[in-house]
Amino acid sequence: MSGLVRERVARRGVRYVTPVPPARAIGLVAAVYDQMRREFAIVPPLTIHSPIPELLAGVWAVTREAYVVDPAGRAQREALATAVSQANSCPFCVEVHSIMAQAAGGMVPAAPTSSAAPLDPAGSADPLVAWGRATRSPRLLREHPRPFPDAKVPAMYGTAVLFHYINRMVNVFLEPSPMPAAVRFARAVVGRVVAMTVGKGLVRVDARPGLAVGLEEGAVAPPEFGWAAAAPPVARALATLASASAQAGEATLPGAVRELARETLARWEGDDPGLGRAWLDAAVAALASARERAAAVLVLLTALASYRVDAAVVGSFRTHFPDDRDLVAATAWASFEATRRIASWLGAAGGA
Repeated sequence: MSGLVRERVARRGVRYVTPVPPARAIGLVAAVYDQMRREFAIVPPLTIHSPIPELLAGVWAVTREAYVVDPAGRAQREALATAVSQANSCPFCVEVHSIMAQAAGGMVPAAPTSSAAPLDPAGSADPLVAWGRATRSPRLLREHPRPFPDAKVPAMYGTAVLFHYINRMVNVFLEPSPMPAAVRFARAVVGRVVAMTVGKGLVRVDARPGLAVGLEEGAVAPPEFGWAAAAPPVARALATLASASAQAGEATLPGAVRELARETLARWEGDDPGLGRAWLDAAVAALASARERAAAVLVLLTALASYRVDAAVVGSFRTHFPDDRDLVAATAWASFEATRRIASWLGAAGGA
């Protein structure tokens, strides 16, 4: 796939925001895009962050340091990325990382047999896939010990939390499939071709750790990510994303909305709230203004049920927060706060 085609792919299928085109990128965005082009690809799950350069740098840093570095372990990380994406009902990421797992020569997690299956680790005989699906729930993690040694904890836990974050952003901003509608009838064939061509090149990149563009000097990862300390580049990358998401959230979201979301997430045990609205209406009822309530609905759905964020939810939010930066900031903050919660029970399950 040529660089030009990749950059066109980077723009297709994105909803609600306009990513910075590679040809028009400047400053930090241009530097991050250049490294992405050399070591991975300029892809929409990352470019949707480009309205806020620091967020783009943070999510790229975690992608690079936890997931891209060390091609020898890429097959395992692709299987894990697919399993986590299944647990979060993220069809775009499931499709992409099933293809990448093929490219890496590893096992491709089977599709869940029902809508309830993603949160049933017993649905897979492979211990890594079962563990990846179990990361969505502290109860399930207690039942499925991690199937890899201590030395792999920073990269594997880092990959797991990366995709818990990415899945939420992708469910909000991207169409369910990365493929053009015209070829979706032949997904399996197209997927194999992509895996054996473009994918092969992507999974073999040998990037040196600790060199991600935009790593924030002196940033300290939140305590929930203590398990990353054994791999300083992964810890610094998580700290960079944590800092960027916190600054974006504080600049955009009212304090009452952030407080409500944190209180809700402190009680969350990984359960999906389902399709009803009663819980959501009750949660936001005490907020003082329509502006706060619109923001809270977007934030809570992004964190707990991102597949439910639709044009009506986004439209209500944009009535009060019109800029692309506002929408990216609110959803990134919510996605990272949910990821922090998941990181805490990963540490409790072993590896801190």
